[in-house]
Amino acid sequence: MRKGRISLVAAAVSAGAFLVSLGNPDTGVADSTKITGRIQSRIELGRRLFYEPALSRSGQRSCASCHAPEHGFSDPDIVSHDDQGTTRRHSQTIVDSKWNPSAHWDGEFASVEELVTRRLGNRTSVWQRGRATTPPPRGPVTPRASIGTAVRSTRVAQKTTTTGPQLQPFRDEFPLARGFNTPITFNLANERRYEEGFRSAFGSKDVSLERIALAISAYCYSVESTEAPFDRYRAGDKKAISRSAKRGMLIFMGRGGCADCHKMDGTKPLFTDFDFHNTGVTYQAIYENRRAALASDPFRQADLRVEVTPADGEAAAFDRGRGRLTQRDHHERGFKTPTLRDVASRAPYMHNGAHDSLEDVVRWYAAGCGTDPDKDGLLTGFACSEQDVRDLVAFLESLSGDERPGLAKTRWKSRAASTKLTIMQGKVPLRDVDVKLVPVGDPIPARLKAGEDPDGSIVLRTNSAGVIRFKPRGRTHMRVVLPDDIPTINSPLIPDTCRAATIQTAIKGEMQVVVTFPSEWPAPPMIVAQHPSAVNAAGRLAPRTVFRRTGTIDTKDGRVARYSAWVRSDAPPSAVLRFPGLTRSRRGGGKLAAMNLVIEPGVERRLDLTAN
Repeated sequence: MRKGRISLVAAAVSAGAFLVSLGNPDTGVADSTKITGRIQSRIELGRRLFYEPALSRSGQRSCASCHAPEHGFSDPDIVSHDDQGTTRRHSQTIVDSKWNPSAHWDGEFASVEELVTRRLGNRTSVWQRGRATTPPPRGPVTPRASIGTAVRSTRVAQKTTTTGPQLQPFRDEFPLARGFNTPITFNLANERRYEEGFRSAFGSKDVSLERIALAISAYCYSVESTEAPFDRYRAGDKKAISRSAKRGMLIFMGRGGCADCHKMDGTKPLFTDFDFHNTGVTYQAIYENRRAALASDPFRQADLRVEVTPADGEAAAFDRGRGRLTQRDHHERGFKTPTLRDVASRAPYMHNGAHDSLEDVVRWYAAGCGTDPDKDGLLTGFACSEQDVRDLVAFLESLSGDERPGLAKTRWKSRAASTKLTIMQGKVPLRDVDVKLVPVGDPIPARLKAGEDPDGSIVLRTNSAGVIRFKPRGRTHMRVVLPDDIPTINSPLIPDTCRAATIQTAIKGEMQVVVTFPSEWPAPPMIVAQHPSAVNAAGRLAPRTVFRRTGTIDTKDGRVARYSAWVRSDAPPSAVLRFPGLTRSRRGGGKLAAMNLVIEPGVERRLDLTAN
């Protein structure tokens, strides 16, 4: 927010949507009512790929992991996570991205197509690209004329040698792991889960990096903010927003100077200038860290009485924003002005998640944005009472649309009537196993039976061929959940366009354990083998090998029970066998002691507890 006045001259911002012809992906802008056929199919394919974790090197994270649709297409975490762990920034929303002349907080990419192409086609850290880009043009912007143009510009950029200082990575390269050094396009094509979607969107089932980028960008550009109370107020409905919001709007446009950067031009204001500004947030983080260090040192606490500034070289360790790309002084610690559409649903705020609430953001700007000597010159603060804070927040809340952006309005004709799913363990079908199917992904119009829950899970048992058949529900995907959380080698998500797919389980095979209990003891329904040498990131024992009882028989020697378990591929052979709930109530009391067990698929172990 800036101190000053805004111009109320409306800019000529077209409200049209992008259009790509079926034969030529470089045609211009057209009305959104003409987006049909192949283009709509690309949007719908992109909607499904947006939720697909197989489009990451780790196979664990999707676009929606950081751009959660129910959170304003942003991230509820302070900073986001990628394949390598924690990043330095809080994900920026993709709402109204078709108007955005660049992607990312620092404008590192010219488009969503380029971002996806570089992210999926480059195995090194996303921070190692280091390609300097030019600042976006000022003034009115037009929507994406083509979802193919920027892909070609990416190819040109890849042939251009970067000049200027070489930029250093913030993190190491991707570690070598399962799937990291296998092309993502190969994995997606080999699994054949999206054949029907690609055929509908592009005319053939062929999977390529360019097609993935086109589909995801088509979906992202279709995510438009919906009508908000502010829009109805601007159209003449004077009761659409509260009196508090009206007072906040006057502050926003007047003494707050907020609209200098969060532009209100055009028939539907985007509330951004798409330019880069240093708002003092990065410098403040350095300042606070230095103060914290001094406060913890009893010999230097006196230094807290004077102004604390970053030590030489300390600022370089923090996020330089746009300055890292352009090497221009006025871009140092500069970040793009975000749209304020749906801003109330996108906490925390700023590029590094520095503020937890809109109230905190308003107070930050009102106070003058800290002490960064290079901050934007007009960020000098403004008079703001607590009532003014509430009024400004009420206005910002009036910018939230009546419904979530990007929702599918119609049922995609390429949805499958039913899906045949085969569960395999290597070349062997996984027979007689209960498989849980959970609807996940984006909600979509669906053809369901009366009373059928679009989000309801279903459980089906595989037949002798390891096959189950099911109908899609009211989401873009069904997640396959196997017993005992057995992992899958390929993605467990089945898109609603898929007619047939095969899931490979990450298991080594089946193991049997035959236990003889004293005749007076019950045979528990399951026994659990824990693996002390396998500890997950949270420090908990994982995974477990769960043996389930398959039959019992009473003999003269005692009660004999047979147990069976699928052995996960990530389970080490050493294990400790435990009998949940079983006690020695008839033989001295106390819980049954744990027993060591070697886990070996394809073998049968015999344990006699009558001698204990």
